[in-house]
Amino acid sequence: MNEKLVPIHDTYFAAFTILHKLKPQLRNINNRIAFVYPASEEFFKLAEAYYKVQDGFSLPEYVDCLKQAKTMLYQAKENGANDKR
Repeated sequence: MNEKLVPIHDTYFAAFTILHKLKPQLRNINNRIAFVYPASEEFFKLAEAYYKVQDGFSLPEYVDCLKQAKTMLYQAKENGANDKR
């Protein structure tokens, strides 16, 4: 199965998806670490919600998820995330 993937470089969006229980994969694309998501209905609903209105969640939870997303990026850079393209 060749699943369509969507790479995102927005750490704040990644934190938002983690808050909503959609954890991204990390990939090195053109020497930049990207958060990568399957092109699913769940992903597009979250993208619409994030870019339309950023309310309806706890700010402390969001800050924790933002820290988690940044940690994921730093760890991927240190570990040399594989470029799957």
